[in-house]
Amino acid sequence: MTDTLNRAQNDFRPALLIGTLIGALLLIALGVILDRAFDSGPLAEFDQELTTDFYDSAEPDRTDIFRTLTRLGNEALYVIGVAGGLYLIWRRRARHFALWTIALVGGQIVKTALKLIFARPRPIFESPLAVEDSFAFPSGHAMMSIIAYGLIVYLLWKALRSPAARGLLVAGMVLLVGLIGLSRLILAVHYFSDVVGGWLLGGLWLLFCIWLVNALTRRFRRGTSDPPPAAHGM
Repeated sequence: MTDTLNRAQNDFRPALLIGTLIGALLLIALGVILDRAFDSGPLAEFDQELTTDFYDSAEPDRTDIFRTLTRLGNEALYVIGVAGGLYLIWRRRARHFALWTIALVGGQIVKTALKLIFARPRPIFESPLAVEDSFAFPSGHAMMSIIAYGLIVYLLWKALRSPAARGLLVAGMVLLVGLIGLSRLILAVHYFSDVVGGWLLGGLWLLFCIWLVNALTRRFRRGTSDPPPAAHGM
């Protein structure tokens, strides 16, 4: 058992290092957005101009398509969340179910808290293409889509042995998450920095949840693998 744990720890260290580096880069990028997007500087001006351009160039057919697409970052995630949780329970994947639940439920809580903390107003137009009643930053669609679809990639990764299949899985996830984020811009309900901030926060939360569940799992397994203390004669 000890040899198995040692091999698992050795295999996990490179992934932990890569995850730490990615997390650090995401955190730096998020800090830049938070520093620049909420003032009157170039990023704030770019936000306003881009959102206005999307609104002014809106076409009915394209708007209808992206109204449908944007649901993949909200309503569809509730269905995916429940279905995925039930599947993991049925397969008795306790660790994966814990990760699935913590990441999705916790992500919703973090998203709502951050919206209330930053309280950034949404873009305002006389005839909005879509109506939202929450604050703008971060984009919940962008944040939750990268958490949910990133989780699916993470859980399917080991099941796919082919590098080509893994590449297609990641590419499909990136394309889908990108289109969901784009839908929020085309519908003019978010600024560009809201969407990018949502992606960054979603990525950070996902990495944290993966690290947390793996760390707790390793500690539990290490504790159950320790030999019982030897009994001493009286």
